[in-house]
Amino acid sequence: LTGASGFVGSHIADLLLRNQYRVRAVSRKSKINSLKETFAHYGTLFEPFEVNDLCDTLPSKLFANAQAVIHVAS
Repeated sequence: LTGASGFVGSHIADLLLRNQYRVRAVSRKSKINSLKETFAHYGTLFEPFEVNDLCDTLPSKLFANAQAVIHVAS
């Protein structure tokens, strides 16, 4: 999930997590700590993944065993 720190993305993340889906949230360094705090109560279902820039090539491990990719980053 990209954009998890934004209004739409955070609501998507919360909905997925409440329904027991594992969420890998891609975020810039400046937002990663806030994401960790916001979704900490979901434990290992929430996986924050820090990137420098969404235009960079993302590592393949980010997509391992993924059922879907949701892109809502602006």
